[in-house]
Amino acid sequence: MTKPYQISKHLVWEAYQRVKANKGAAGVDGESLQAFEAKLKDNLYKLWNRLSSGSYFPPPVKGVSIVIDINPAKQGKYLPATGLQVYSPVDVLPTLASGSTIWVMNSNYLQEIKNMSGNNFNYRCIDNESLNLSGKQLVESQQLRITMP
Repeated sequence: MTKPYQISKHLVWEAYQRVKANKGAAGVDGESLQAFEAKLKDNLYKLWNRLSSGSYFPPPVKGVSIVIDINPAKQGKYLPATGLQVYSPVDVLPTLASGSTIWVMNSNYLQEIKNMSGNNFNYRCIDNESLNLSGKQLVESQQLRITMP
Protein backbone atom coordinates (compact mmCIF):
# COMPACT_ATOMS: atom_id res chain seq x y z
CA MET A 1 0.00 0.00 0.00
CA THR A 2 1.37 3.39 -0.99
CA LYS A 3 1.39 6.13 1.64
CA PRO A 4 0.36 9.67 0.67
CA TYR A 5 3.42 11.19 2.41
CA GLN A 6 6.91 9.94 1.70
CA ILE A 7 8.43 9.85 5.19
CA SER A 8 11.19 7.33 5.67
CA LYS A 9 11.43 5.15 8.74
CA HIS A 10 15.04 6.28 8.96
CA LEU A 11 13.92 9.90 9.37
CA VAL A 12 11.65 8.92 12.27
CA TRP A 13 14.54 6.97 13.82
CA GLU A 14 16.85 10.02 13.50
CA ALA A 15 14.23 12.24 15.16
CA TYR A 16 13.96 9.78 18.04
CA GLN A 17 17.77 9.75 18.38
CA ARG A 18 17.79 13.57 18.69
CA VAL A 19 15.11 13.48 21.38
CA LYS A 20 17.04 10.81 23.26
CA ALA A 21 20.32 12.76 22.98
CA ASN A 22 18.55 15.80 24.45
CA LYS A 23 17.17 13.64 27.27
CA GLY A 24 13.65 14.50 26.13
CA ALA A 25 11.10 15.27 28.82
CA ALA A 26 7.64 13.79 29.02
CA GLY A 27 5.09 15.52 26.84
CA VAL A 28 1.65 16.75 27.80
CA ASP A 29 0.49 13.13 27.78
CA GLY A 30 2.94 12.44 30.63
CA GLU A 31 4.70 9.60 28.80
CA SER A 32 8.39 9.60 29.66
CA LEU A 33 11.16 8.69 27.28
CA GLN A 34 11.70 5.49 29.28
CA ALA A 35 8.04 4.50 28.87
CA PHE A 36 8.21 5.25 25.14
CA GLU A 37 11.35 3.11 24.87
CA ALA A 38 9.66 0.18 26.62
CA LYS A 39 7.78 -0.43 23.35
CA LEU A 40 10.19 1.43 21.10
CA LYS A 41 9.76 -0.62 17.94
CA ASP A 42 5.95 -0.50 18.13
CA ASN A 43 5.86 3.19 19.06
CA LEU A 44 8.20 4.22 16.25
CA TYR A 45 6.26 2.13 13.74
CA LYS A 46 2.94 3.65 14.84
CA LEU A 47 4.41 7.14 14.62
CA TRP A 48 5.85 6.50 11.14
CA ASN A 49 2.59 4.93 9.95
CA ARG A 50 0.49 7.87 11.15
CA LEU A 51 2.92 10.46 9.79
CA SER A 52 3.16 8.86 6.35
CA SER A 53 -0.58 8.26 6.07
CA GLY A 54 -1.49 11.79 7.13
CA SER A 55 -3.43 10.67 10.19
CA TYR A 56 -1.01 12.00 12.81
CA PHE A 57 -2.23 15.05 14.69
CA PRO A 58 0.34 16.02 17.29
CA PRO A 59 -0.87 17.00 20.75
CA PRO A 60 0.03 20.44 22.08
CA VAL A 61 3.52 20.77 23.48
CA LYS A 62 4.36 21.84 26.99
CA GLY A 63 4.98 25.53 27.49
CA VAL A 64 8.54 26.64 26.92
CA SER A 65 10.46 29.43 28.63
CA ILE A 66 12.36 31.59 26.20
CA VAL A 67 14.17 34.92 26.47
CA ILE A 68 13.59 37.49 23.73
CA ASP A 69 14.89 40.96 22.99
CA ILE A 70 14.21 43.31 20.11
CA ASN A 71 17.79 44.63 20.29
CA PRO A 72 19.91 42.71 17.72
CA ALA A 73 23.04 43.31 19.80
CA LYS A 74 21.65 41.08 22.57
CA GLN A 75 20.29 38.33 20.31
CA GLY A 76 22.38 35.18 20.21
CA LYS A 77 23.92 35.94 23.59
CA TYR A 78 23.01 34.23 26.86
CA LEU A 79 21.39 35.44 30.04
CA PRO A 80 24.20 35.34 32.62
CA ALA A 81 24.59 32.01 34.46
CA THR A 82 21.31 30.62 33.15
CA GLY A 83 22.22 29.04 29.84
CA LEU A 84 19.12 30.71 28.36
CA GLN A 85 19.86 32.15 24.93
CA VAL A 86 18.37 35.50 23.91
CA TYR A 87 16.38 35.28 20.67
CA SER A 88 14.78 37.66 18.22
CA PRO A 89 11.00 37.78 18.66
CA VAL A 90 10.58 37.65 14.88
CA ASP A 91 12.44 34.34 14.73
CA VAL A 92 10.84 32.49 17.64
CA LEU A 93 7.31 33.79 18.22
CA PRO A 94 5.83 31.85 15.26
CA THR A 95 7.35 28.60 16.57
CA LEU A 96 6.11 28.75 20.17
CA ALA A 97 3.03 27.04 21.50
CA SER A 98 0.35 29.31 22.89
CA GLY A 99 0.82 29.61 26.64
CA SER A 100 4.62 29.42 26.54
CA THR A 101 6.47 31.71 28.90
CA ILE A 102 8.44 34.54 27.32
CA TRP A 103 11.03 36.49 29.27
CA VAL A 104 11.19 40.01 27.84
CA MET A 105 14.63 41.54 28.38
CA ASN A 106 13.42 45.14 28.53
CA SER A 107 9.99 45.99 29.88
CA ASN A 108 9.93 49.10 27.67
CA TYR A 109 9.28 46.76 24.74
CA LEU A 110 6.63 44.61 26.43
CA GLN A 111 3.63 46.14 24.67
CA GLU A 112 5.36 45.97 21.28
CA ILE A 113 6.17 42.29 21.82
CA LYS A 114 2.61 41.58 22.98
CA ASN A 115 1.33 43.23 19.80
CA MET A 116 3.75 41.18 17.67
CA SER A 117 2.70 37.94 19.34
CA GLY A 118 -1.04 38.48 19.52
CA ASN A 119 -0.84 38.41 23.33
CA ASN A 120 -0.87 34.56 23.28
CA PHE A 121 1.86 33.90 25.83
CA ASN A 122 2.77 34.30 29.49
CA TYR A 123 5.07 37.31 29.72
CA ARG A 124 7.76 38.05 32.28
CA CYS A 125 9.86 41.19 32.16
CA ILE A 126 13.46 41.25 33.23
CA ASP A 127 14.27 44.78 34.32
CA ASN A 128 17.87 45.92 34.05
CA GLU A 129 18.17 45.69 37.84
CA SER A 130 17.24 42.01 37.83
CA LEU A 131 20.29 41.21 35.71
CA ASN A 132 22.30 41.75 38.89
CA LEU A 133 20.75 38.56 40.27
CA SER A 134 22.70 35.39 39.92
CA GLY A 135 21.38 33.24 37.10
CA LYS A 136 20.46 30.54 39.61
CA GLN A 137 18.22 32.96 41.52
CA LEU A 138 16.61 34.13 38.31
CA VAL A 139 15.81 30.63 37.08
CA GLU A 140 14.72 29.20 40.44
CA SER A 141 12.85 32.16 41.87
CA GLN A 142 11.25 34.01 38.95
CA GLN A 143 10.16 36.70 41.36
CA LEU A 144 13.06 38.82 42.64
CA ARG A 145 12.87 42.16 40.81
CA ILE A 146 11.01 40.63 37.91
CA THR A 147 7.89 42.48 36.97
CA MET A 148 4.82 40.58 35.94
CA PRO A 149 2.52 42.59 33.65
